[in-house]
Amino acid sequence: MMKAVHIYIRVAASILFFGLASGVVQAAENNRPEWRNWPLGQKLNLNVSAYRPKVHTSIAVGAGYAGNSIVGTLDFEENLGLEERKSVLLAGLSWRFAKRHSLGLDYFSLDRSTVAAPTVKFSIRLNDGRTVDFGGGAGLPEAETYVDIAVFDFGYEYSLIFDERKNWTVGIGLSWQEIDIGIGNPADFSQFANTDLSAPLPTFESFSDQCFQIGGFAANVRQVPRPDDRI
Repeated sequence: MMKAVHIYIRVAASILFFGLASGVVQAAENNRPEWRNWPLGQKLNLNVSAYRPKVHTSIAVGAGYAGNSIVGTLDFEENLGLEERKSVLLAGLSWRFAKRHSLGLDYFSLDRSTVAAPTVKFSIRLNDGRTVDFGGGAGLPEAETYVDIAVFDFGYEYSLIFDERKNWTVGIGLSWQEIDIGIGNPADFSQFANTDLSAPLPTFESFSDQCFQIGGFAANVRQVPRPDDRI
């Protein structure tokens, strides 16, 4: 008899628990703000998009090396033939924790390389003290150049205009950039100089989102008026 009563009490407690849980879920659903049902109002958004930056890369060149005819900077795109534009995939995750406030994390990797005859004469100094001349005459090697960049952008965004179809925001953040740069003789790997660095940079951004309904799906188009990236 006691066993039957014990089972009855457990079943009754379970029914009461699930009833309370259902009531809490229903109350939370009833209290859900209308903007949370908008395509741009979801708490978490994971996106993958195409990004095509225009990049200018330059380094300072001293006048102390033999054969060096540059005083100022060496432009990787203009002098070494590195491409200015390249399309890459950009992955992003955003968390809208309030109607007009959100946090975002974006990542992309941009790797560029080329082998070309330099348009100017310059030299590089290797770790063993040797110098290698490039450009400006017959018998000098072509230059192999690469610039690899990995970027993590973390930022806070405030929505100045936010409704069911559009979102216009301004934001501030931090961009962590890892850069690997190398120049050398493609025919002799021992004649190669490279360096890598990491740099945190502050960011100030403004962009707009436009949402379009396509059948049962929502498509989001983001416009980012970014200036040219300089390294």
